[in-house]
Amino acid sequence: MADRKNLDRLAEKLLDTGKRNKLINFKDTKASSAEVIYPDCETVFSKCAEGKVFEIYDPKIPDEDLDDIDTEQSEGSEEDNKEKRLSRSEYRDHYLPRIRSDKYLLVYSQTPNPLTAVKNIAKKAKEIQD
Repeated sequence: MADRKNLDRLAEKLLDTGKRNKLINFKDTKASSAEVIYPDCETVFSKCAEGKVFEIYDPKIPDEDLDDIDTEQSEGSEEDNKEKRLSRSEYRDHYLPRIRSDKYLLVYSQTPNPLTAVKNIAKKAKEIQD
């Protein structure tokens, strides 16, 4: 029932065509945009419909520690954030072979750490929903 209320509220917001409607007037910015590049959207939606929960793959965590560390605590240092930015295809080619579980999403952002962009998106989503 709560899901239906959320969908109804989002539908009402879509009807608002004003410039303040973030659902229609989306601006792609480095700090608040991220793209799921693995798995494909069909897989993500079907798994979500089954109730599956995903984690965002954090490239800063060594491979052997993936199952033991909470990704929200991995911010990376300032030095890490100054590293060379990879293109979307370079990022995919570099990190996709490291994902060994179907519980992870590989997310690309133009920021050095895609988790920063995802956290910004979550923060803005919470503000909009409140």
